[in-house]
Amino acid sequence: MESKINLNKYTLEKLYESAKSIERYATLYRAKEIDGIIAKRENELPPKGLKDNT
Repeated sequence: MESKINLNKYTLEKLYESAKSIERYATLYRAKEIDGIIAKRENELPPKGLKDNT
């Protein structure tokens, strides 16, 4: 039985690493969970290439 890991505490870098190394077919639910958290975190990042004019 898999124990529940709180992926929300992982850094974005650690999530990328986990997404690359996970056996996607064996743990499809966990892979989708990691992908979802990555997408959410990426959407929270400031847009690249924009200068702060303040």
